[in-house]
Amino acid sequence: MKPKNKLKILSFEQWFEEQNENLIELFCSFIKETKVYDCTLDDFVRYLYTETIHHQKKGNQ
Repeated sequence: MKPKNKLKILSFEQWFEEQNENLIELFCSFIKETKVYDCTLDDFVRYLYTETIHHQKKGNQ
């Protein structure tokens, strides 16, 4: 029996393209909420990617 929701693992580039529209808005909100002012956009994107993949894996176990 095949699982209903197949885990979709994206490459970083694929994931970035899908997230690109909301990225700057999310980044600004993240900085306002966390007050982590030395966070670069690159740091933030990698954090989001890691969290997204982590939640996808966790939700599909």
